[in-house]
Amino acid sequence: MYKIFFVDLDGTLLNGDSKISKKNRRAVADAFRAGKQVVLCSGRAWMSMARFEKSLGMERPDRYGVSFNGGIVYEVAGRKFLFEDYMENEAGQEAANTLRELGADVLMYAGGRLYAENKTDAILAYKRRIKIPVEYVENFSQIFGNITKLLAVGGNEKLSEINENIGPALSPRYGVVFSSENMLEILPKGTNKGSGMMFLAGRLGIEREEIIAAGDQANDIEMLERAGLGVAVANATPEAKAAADVTLSLTNDEDAAEHIIREWLLK
Repeated sequence: MYKIFFVDLDGTLLNGDSKISKKNRRAVADAFRAGKQVVLCSGRAWMSMARFEKSLGMERPDRYGVSFNGGIVYEVAGRKFLFEDYMENEAGQEAANTLRELGADVLMYAGGRLYAENKTDAILAYKRRIKIPVEYVENFSQIFGNITKLLAVGGNEKLSEINENIGPALSPRYGVVFSSENMLEILPKGTNKGSGMMFLAGRLGIEREEIIAAGDQANDIEMLERAGLGVAVANATPEAKAAADVTLSLTNDEDAAEHIIREWLLK
């Protein structure tokens, strides 16, 4: 019997308009009423996840979230952090310099805030989507303290070229993964949604076989592989589908999350 459902946001629970459909919202509410857990597990910052958690009625002590691709696991009520993983400032600055030298549009998350050096079209588009403030600095070297993650945004062709160039240099020390075709993320080594998922499940006393996970992108792969049941939505990348146990015929615009909840979590 499945007890918990870890669900990705963009491209999985959210539709193409970045909204939660009525069917998905009702299914999540039914899962909670049945004593099941539903956890939003996203590459987004927890600040960007808050409005979705509020719309699902998750602002209470026994509801949880996984943000920054597993970098922060928290209790939704009061944003009580249960687990945090960061890059040391020097390591993050080195990675930012590498991305900058390759012409990437870079954002830096540090200390619960989001920073950028330039107001490029790609950075402004990202800001509009996540709906959290961006603080502009002359140089990232002005940022002190640990760094949660770096994000390169822009066209897929350019980001793919950057990924090919930085892979050999950064992969031994960092996690490098696409969270969408227009976002390349640099994370602390070993940080991923699968590790965040298993940390929370262990804290709640839930076994691997009791976990369902659903996603659509490369940053969902570890989560899909480690869950008792990994489900890829129809719009998932080939890599995500290969990692999953099941691939649905339904997309995120066709209430795929509702289907997963009713077909497996509530049965």
